[in-house]
Amino acid sequence: MYNKLIPTRIVEITGVFGAGYIPNNPSIPESIAKTLENDFRRKACDRAEHLKVSYIIDNTLAQKANINKHNRIDDLIDRQGNLTSQELAELKSGLEWVDQEACNFVNHPKWRIDMVIRRGGVAQAWPLFRHEAWRDFNNGRIMKPHIIIFITASLPIIQRTYQDPNFQEQRLKNPRKYCDTPERAFIVQQEWSEQFREIPYLWHMEGLQTIERTADDAKALTTPIINKLILSHNTLGFEIIPRFSVFISHSHKDKAFAMRLQSALELYHVNCFLSDLDVFSRYEEDFKREIELRNFTILILTAEVLESKWVKYEFDTTLECEKEQGRRKLIVIGLDDQVLKSESPIPAQIKDKVHVDMILNYQCADGLNEFVNRLMDTIIKHEHANLESESLKAR
Repeated sequence: MYNKLIPTRIVEITGVFGAGYIPNNPSIPESIAKTLENDFRRKACDRAEHLKVSYIIDNTLAQKANINKHNRIDDLIDRQGNLTSQELAELKSGLEWVDQEACNFVNHPKWRIDMVIRRGGVAQAWPLFRHEAWRDFNNGRIMKPHIIIFITASLPIIQRTYQDPNFQEQRLKNPRKYCDTPERAFIVQQEWSEQFREIPYLWHMEGLQTIERTADDAKALTTPIINKLILSHNTLGFEIIPRFSVFISHSHKDKAFAMRLQSALELYHVNCFLSDLDVFSRYEEDFKREIELRNFTILILTAEVLESKWVKYEFDTTLECEKEQGRRKLIVIGLDDQVLKSESPIPAQIKDKVHVDMILNYQCADGLNEFVNRLMDTIIKHEHANLESESLKAR
């Protein structure tokens, strides 16, 4: 069951437009949210639960809620530093309104959200208010962040971005959001970096995290940001784990191939447990538990496997788990055609008990990368089938 005691975690993403932060399609918050939902889960005790992640871009949220209010706030932000006390109070009130809109989205009664990736919020307000004015503004905020990620870029990267035709087109559409030159964007970034170190709210937690942008693609930032979030489980209150996890069963002679397969799968955020026969005999029950917890067991089938009592144990344990859990768990990779065709106990049981499209022949693939693409398709297809089966049983 979902633990309602853990509230929605707010992760703010910020950076100077044209420096660390650039507009993308998809946006950086959208790319992070979709990757987390598709490739990761939330660890709960001894099982993994669905990780529900959404994203908010304050500017877009305000536009949809009230275009006139949005335009007024935009104007006040553009003139910040030259505002009267009345206008400053109006800006504060406007940002509080955006906060309330964001809070309404997060707390909608029809859905629950584990995490929100937000562009805006506290981090964006700090350079506007600073010091006492910011403290006064922040004390009344409804949605305070658990983590702020500040995206930066080196001057050569910013200069390259400013020369990009797509970026130049974005600047022409909304020139007020961008600095006139890459050099000015770099200076503002340095100013923000110094200002963020003064934010008092962040020092009692893991706080401000910095990521350096090295490319113009949102997806290039997604992995390092997610890695930061994975390491921030103490602040988040829960662990983020890869959506798919597999137990790789192999003979000792096939360990080199098993390690290559592990490395290839980890590029897809698949968590792999590689059985180690040297410790297996001492921790048999622990290995059984590993098989039970994993989405799948991947059996690397070769002639050597037929002589291994430990691989036979892993094979039998997986079949037992399939019965107990009511889900398909065994995926077989045949490295040798003749072994697959033989009538030895393991190949015979495979032909009798393993779904036909979960038996993959490595020799039919054009190298490891092409084979792993096929393997991932198999993992995704059968995990979806398992989840649908579990959902039907729960009704």
